[in-house]
Amino acid sequence: MGEVLTHLKRLREPEAPLDLLLARASELGSSLGPILYQLPPRWVPDDDRLRTFVDALPREVKAGRARISLRHVLEFRDERGYLEPVVGLLRASDVALCVHDMNGSQSPRTVTNNLAYGRFHGYGTKYGGSYPAATLKNWASWMDAFLQQGVDVFAYFNNDIDGHAVRDARRLKSLLGDWIAR
Repeated sequence: MGEVLTHLKRLREPEAPLDLLLARASELGSSLGPILYQLPPRWVPDDDRLRTFVDALPREVKAGRARISLRHVLEFRDERGYLEPVVGLLRASDVALCVHDMNGSQSPRTVTNNLAYGRFHGYGTKYGGSYPAATLKNWASWMDAFLQQGVDVFAYFNNDIDGHAVRDARRLKSLLGDWIAR
């Protein structure tokens, strides 16, 4: 569903795919967290297309009788997505930049709004490998600095080979201790 918007349409004409995506996501109700839009590898940010997309992002969605606030996150995999014009647009639009560690397209650890969003694609190889303790401690320190400033922090592990994602998420959670919502 999201791939139609990001990988096939490459953010062109975002209204209809966004409506469908958010209608389905709204079924999660108050459990709905930030919505990630992962852009394809080698997609070079087009200023006009990106601006049209972020302008189309709604700030809330109706779920039954309730209204749910929405938070949007963009994950670039081309280094041009980390240049100041793009980062500035995200800041001005209150859209978070996904900070990730995918080999070959690692992002800077830049936070563009009150949401720090980390995505872990696996240590050593794409989608594989458990993270060394020192690496997780470094990320926990980075997250802790934002938590102390009142910034919301989300972390997602995508290193599924051999179940490392679950174990690494638990290890990071234990490093952050008291900050983790129960």
